Amino acid sequence: MAMLEKRFYPRQEIAEIVGITDLKDGHFAEKVKRYLNKRLYEYEYSRKGANITQLPKTAEEQLASLMRDELEIDKQRDPYLFACFIRAFSVIGSFESMPWTSRTAFFNQHFENTITQTTLERWMRFLQKGENVIRFKKGALWRTIKDEDGDKVHVRVDPDSEEYREYCEKRSKKLIGFENADKETRSKMWGTMVYDLYPEYGVYYYCPQFVLNALGDQAEEISRLVAQVMAERQEGQN
Repeated sequence: MAMLEKRFYPRQEIAEIVGITDLKDGHFAEKVKRYLNKRLYEYEYSRKGANITQLPKTAEEQLASLMRDELEIDKQRDPYLFACFIRAFSVIGSFESMPWTSRTAFFNQHFENTITQTTLERWMRFLQKGENVIRFKKGALWRTIKDEDGDKVHVRVDPDSEEYREYCEKRSKKLIGFENADKETRSKMWGTMVYDLYPEYGVYYYCPQFVLNALGDQAEEISRLVAQVMAERQEGQN
C-alpha cells in the first residue's frame, strides 16, 4: 500500500483506498478513521472526505505503518522487533537454515535484543501462515559437537566435505540391515550408532530452510527502515 500524500481525499477516493464499496455505509467514518489511525496519519475528517495533514514522521513510525499494512501485525507484536526478524534473513548468514538456538543467539547479538526462541518460532509460524515464508524440510547441514569446555556448539558443515563423507560411510556400516528391521530394532540401532560416533564426529543433521517469499519490494523497504531506526537509536545513546 503506497503512502498517502498531504492533501484532501474526496469521499469517493478515500473509500477506494480504505476498501469501502458503499458510499452510504453506516460505518463509513469509523472505517476511514480506523484506517488512518492505524497507519499513524494525522488528518481532518468531514462528510466530504479526509484531509491528510501530517504523514508518519520518524522511520520507526513509517516502519510501524508499513508492517501493519503489509503483514497486518497486531498490537501484541512490536513492529520494530518483528521487522528486525524479517531483516535478519538478508543480513545474518545462514539465518534461513540453522538450529533455533543458534538463530536466536545470532538474532539477539546482531540487533542487541533479548527475544526468546519461543517468540522467534511464533513469528516464523506467523510468516508461514501468511505465505510470506516458505518452509523446506531439508536446508543446510549442521553438526553439534562439544567444545573444549564441554559445551555443545553448532557448526555449519559442507555436505561434500571429506569428513562428512567419512562419517556417512561409518554410519552406513553400523546401520546394515536397518531398513528391514522392526521399529524397536531400528531405534536401538540408530541410538547405538549416534552414541558410538559422537565422540569423534558429534551429530550431523539437516535444518529446515525458511525462504522469505512474498514481501517483494517491501522487504527492501522494511530492511532500509530497520537500519535507519537502528542508526537513530544508536545516535540517541551517544
